[in-house]
Amino acid sequence: MIAAGIATGKQSGTCVLTGVNAGVSANPFRAMIRNNDPRRLAMGNGLMNAINQLFGGNVVTPTYGNIRQIGFPIVFSAPPDGPLDDWDGYTFGYLLGSPYPDHLYGLFNSIFASNYCGTGVASGEPNNPTFVCTTAIDTATRAAAQTSDVPAFTAATLAAFDALGKATVDIPVFTPAIRIPALRSVDGLVNVKGIAYNSAQDILFAHKGTYTPSNPLYRFGGSGDPSTLRYGQASGTQQLNIFNAQTVWEFQALGEIYDTLFTASPINPGNIFCNMCDFYTKVVDGAGNTHFRVQLRQNLFWQDGVQVDAFDVKFTWLNFRDNPTTVGGNLPGLLLNINVVDSRTLDVVWAGQSISFPVYMETFVLPRHLWELAGDLTYGDVGAVDPTKITNSYDPLTSGTLIGSGPFACLSVFASDLGKAGTGCGKNADGSRAGQSLGIGATMLLQAYDFVGQAGTTNPLLQYMRSYDANWGTGSGTAAHSGQFQEFRWTDNNKDAQITVSDLAGVASCSGATVTLPTDPCFYWLQTSFHPGSNTINQEVQVVLTHLDDTFVSPFSWSTTSLSNIITYP
Repeated sequence: MIAAGIATGKQSGTCVLTGVNAGVSANPFRAMIRNNDPRRLAMGNGLMNAINQLFGGNVVTPTYGNIRQIGFPIVFSAPPDGPLDDWDGYTFGYLLGSPYPDHLYGLFNSIFASNYCGTGVASGEPNNPTFVCTTAIDTATRAAAQTSDVPAFTAATLAAFDALGKATVDIPVFTPAIRIPALRSVDGLVNVKGIAYNSAQDILFAHKGTYTPSNPLYRFGGSGDPSTLRYGQASGTQQLNIFNAQTVWEFQALGEIYDTLFTASPINPGNIFCNMCDFYTKVVDGAGNTHFRVQLRQNLFWQDGVQVDAFDVKFTWLNFRDNPTTVGGNLPGLLLNINVVDSRTLDVVWAGQSISFPVYMETFVLPRHLWELAGDLTYGDVGAVDPTKITNSYDPLTSGTLIGSGPFACLSVFASDLGKAGTGCGKNADGSRAGQSLGIGATMLLQAYDFVGQAGTTNPLLQYMRSYDANWGTGSGTAAHSGQFQEFRWTDNNKDAQITVSDLAGVASCSGATVTLPTDPCFYWLQTSFHPGSNTINQEVQVVLTHLDDTFVSPFSWSTTSLSNIITYP
């Protein structure tokens, strides 16, 4: 019992609780207040002062700093990571990743409140950290999450907001207007809607421009080095284990190493297309559930050389669903199953219908061979994640498992294991080897995932599946294949942004032909770098075959009428 009544100070207009248990002061409310955002600082101080005033004394102990200095386990953790302790507060905020207001299900439905509400999945860092357990909110948020009808979605979302207001669960305070400056010494920046110049696209496409600033501080890379892009973050990282990552800065780093199955247009976030896949089809079954039949690209390889397959997707998403920390998103309660048809084809089954299912499929994919519990078959043909690897203490950076299939790789910069993938890319301010907890002055050097020019590499696809290299088709051996975009463009003879049997038939008809002049009918297909010293077409056929069915923006066409601001197809 905290208080037995309320006394009103008539002159000041304040209310003070009476009969307060003396133990309250001995066990103060811990207020974790962000001070690198003036709005959150003012909100946190205001709330602290109001609570102290209500109790008639200092019952709040503030801690100021960013989320790293505050220590997120204090605020966000729950069983089994630690005891449930809701006598805390943090001035948190969320950056929504969808063009729709579909965040209410993941943030407030009781299924995401660990197992505190008596249902749901036990989770050490629940998506619903305020532990909302209200039937009305559950009903409304689930209705919004399971309809593809926009008016029905709107009605259910408004009902959810109404239920949240009645329960005084959460109060949205502000929506920031994103205005981020960009250095003119950098070209290739993408002004992403709602995020501006702070996205995965910027890191992927940014490169040294022609402008040279008068102040050397603003030169590209800090020194004019055209091969290194500096990317400063407002805070360090505490977790690079994707099962436990929480902050935007942690996911910004992880998003360069891991790739997602689907992705969205940076200008039209509602236009979602295949990223790691060639194409997909969507059907609704007799039970009203939605199926996405997805075919993966052929040129997908993990940075340790193992090929990506449909089992990796199934393993990742089902384990994200059943260990629903931040990365699990809205998967619990909605993702029913994933059926593997073959190594490249999967059937993703969702409960009901929703306008947001394609958004939810913008989900990372992990290498099953590095994370799965050995010998386990919890999900039939794939197993559960190794339980020792989803604890807060498991550090993939020091364990050598920070390996993905994304555009950049963590390669060791230390002499003892120089160039090894998955470790050694973090360095402390004193130059020592860093773990996943990167503090002030620490750096993380990620290198482009393109290993085909390395000595001993025999796999021409050991590179990012959308890598860009203007030198493609020069040199010899696997190095001649550096630049999967250029290879896609060459393979696409009729330039319709998809590789079809027509393209394969074209090169196959020239197989064995010796080409000597540009006027020869088969000259287009000749790539002497694939067979130095010979002008006879042969390996070219196999290269085209490895890209059969490849697309770049399926199910959209490569045109500005389909995707705003997309460049003209070369």
